[in-house]
Amino acid sequence: MPVINGVGQSNHTLTKQMILKDIINSVYRPIYGLSEKNSKKGLPAKVIFNWIDTNAGTGYNVEFGCDGSPVIFQNEMIQKNYPYRMYCIEKNRENINELQKTLIPSSNIAFVNGNHNSAIKNVLSDLKQKKYQQYGILYHDPNGYPSWDMLIESSNRWETAKLDYLIHIAATTIKRVVNGLGKDSSLLDMISKIDKRYWHIRECHYLGSDATQWCFLLGTNYKDYSSLKSIGFKRVDTSSGESIMNIFNHTKSTSYSNMVLSQKPLSAFVKV
Repeated sequence: MPVINGVGQSNHTLTKQMILKDIINSVYRPIYGLSEKNSKKGLPAKVIFNWIDTNAGTGYNVEFGCDGSPVIFQNEMIQKNYPYRMYCIEKNRENINELQKTLIPSSNIAFVNGNHNSAIKNVLSDLKQKKYQQYGILYHDPNGYPSWDMLIESSNRWETAKLDYLIHIAATTIKRVVNGLGKDSSLLDMISKIDKRYWHIRECHYLGSDATQWCFLLGTNYKDYSSLKSIGFKRVDTSSGESIMNIFNHTKSTSYSNMVLSQKPLSAFVKV
């Protein structure tokens, strides 16, 4: 996948952004529902939707002419006239400058120029000051191997208890690192270390046609996420979710006995 100024460019980008829009709307529903409940109880204003983008980029994909994740999120919130707060973390100063031009100006946007591994601490410290307004998404879409330590450590802070963790990755990249470098940390191993009770998985393409195996993983403490089901997500602790997870977590050469989940659909590896 070619990278321009630290931002990945591929034919997959358009599909990813369409799915991302669906995910934002799916997470919005329970947040909006909570606002409605608070209103009926005479509690303070609407619950704010927080967006922490750990790889914010420029806000626009030049190669394929589509909006980046921060712009997609902001557009959805503006269309709904819903209160939001954005933290855009980006290590490339030029990308930050472009992103500031691309987004609609708002006092509710914080631009953070730095590596997300260190910057996340300041972001969460700021979120801590908001007290009961910590609902939303922490989005991690790396170019390459995920920053697992950042995800794991940040999930152990109480400020992230109400945040859903959304990770977009190519499963083959994980497998390549695990197998090539001798690491014993598979995809399943790593998400199990992130402090979220429930994990959902969604493949981005028909598995037999996707050698890179792109997928979205969403970790949450919210048990009944019916809105995710409607856009193709499966909980990894269900039979269908385990089947998908096994494909992303193992290679075709993995022996039956070494598959870690109870659901072991060897037939699913055909043409994958």
